[in-house]
Amino acid sequence: MVIRFFFLITLILGLAACNGDEQVSPSPAATTTLVATRPPATATPTPRPPTPTPIATPTPIPPAITVVDQTLGDDGRLTIASVTIPAAGWLVLYTDQEGQMGEVVGYAAVQPGVNQDVVVTIDPLQATPTLHAALHTDAGSLHTFEFPGPDNPLPLASGEHSLPFTVEIQVTLPAVVAADQVLGLDGLLRVESAVSPGPGWLAVHADSDGEVGPLLAYLPLRDGLNENLVLALDWRKATPRLYAVLHHDEGESGRFEPATGDPIVLASGVPVISPLTAVLPPDIVVYDQPVVNGAVEVERAVSNGPGWLTIQGDDNGAPGLIIGFAPLEDGINEQITVPVVENGVTPVLYAALHQDTGTAAEFEFPRADPLVLLEGGRPVQTTFSTEGQNYLFTQDQTLTTSNTVTVPLVIVNVNVWAVIRADQGGEPGEVLGQTWLAAGIHHDVAIEIDPAGATEVLYAELFLDAGARQQFDSPDVPLLQGDDPLRAPFILRGLGD
Repeated sequence: MVIRFFFLITLILGLAACNGDEQVSPSPAATTTLVATRPPATATPTPRPPTPTPIATPTPIPPAITVVDQTLGDDGRLTIASVTIPAAGWLVLYTDQEGQMGEVVGYAAVQPGVNQDVVVTIDPLQATPTLHAALHTDAGSLHTFEFPGPDNPLPLASGEHSLPFTVEIQVTLPAVVAADQVLGLDGLLRVESAVSPGPGWLAVHADSDGEVGPLLAYLPLRDGLNENLVLALDWRKATPRLYAVLHHDEGESGRFEPATGDPIVLASGVPVISPLTAVLPPDIVVYDQPVVNGAVEVERAVSNGPGWLTIQGDDNGAPGLIIGFAPLEDGINEQITVPVVENGVTPVLYAALHQDTGTAAEFEFPRADPLVLLEGGRPVQTTFSTEGQNYLFTQDQTLTTSNTVTVPLVIVNVNVWAVIRADQGGEPGEVLGQTWLAAGIHHDVAIEIDPAGATEVLYAELFLDAGARQQFDSPDVPLLQGDDPLRAPFILRGLGD
């Protein structure tokens, strides 16, 4: 090991000596420059904002409805095949009104997304052959349908606001069948049948300018078919045109409340009403009255065909000479003025009906135009007095915008004041207004009153014009009928509303 190390050292020294024998000439003017350098500065990197992670945007759900034509039965159930809506809302069904959405007839809540086979129950009697399905938001109180209100219609993806569809209505429709007929003196009106959707009422109304007017009679109905119905009515208040009307019994059970709780039944939005023509019994209505300006006035006369109304004087308790006559039209004649021969007037007069069988519009009795006879051969005839009677009729009413009230009828044999008085502890109090009336018959007397003093109950009263003519002053005292003042109370509706 020592010998090997020694040999290695010797070898190295020998090589070094050989290298020292060579002469190396330095390059002239060679200059060596040492330049101190530092490593290049590392540039500070500009920070970059982090790349946001993409958020998936849900595709909006387009509102849509799928519906097929279908049959509507008594249960009122309709099924809408599919309803798609982006948020909770309402499926709403409307009637059709000349091709457009009409009235709301039913609705059902729908959830976000697709709703299959949505059932809506409607009143089948309100349905029209075409219905409209529409969507509404539920923007107000949750789960409460508020329209008109915050739950507004939601347009469909198609741009339309509704989708129409056809329904075949197979419903037991309410109906009334009433034929034209002749009324007897018993006033019995016969109705063949009435189909009522639940307990209800059949009512008969008089005509009022072509519309359903005052109530004349009514009777209860059971659910379903009711046949051979008979109503007793006051035919003296009837009109030749009558209306048999079907009402619900929705108020107090068993009590007819047409103005408040028992509305008229509607079928497909139309009131269930059967008009009919009634031939009324021939009749005369006349009040006791003075003869004024050579005439008397008959309140009402019913003539079956053209006819005549005659006035006869009294002849020892029997009809005497005819002292006046006036023509009648077929049907109801009202407020007929009959001129009379004044020197033929007696304390009691007779009014009678005659036919017009001879020359038209020419009174020819006794040669023609005979008396109208009732069953049993009795003539249609009545009596009235021409002296000593005064009448005052009132009715409940509302105060008009001109602060007037109306007294329907006043009959007096002297000049009077028609006076309106306030109520004071159940008795007539302050005078609120008055109107002067001459002796005779007066209809619909309008009297302006002081509204500030008006009470719920008012009194109409007649005062004798005993002082200066047509001046309401202290000598004008209440007109007496017997020992009592001639007055009548009535109610002023809506006072304070």
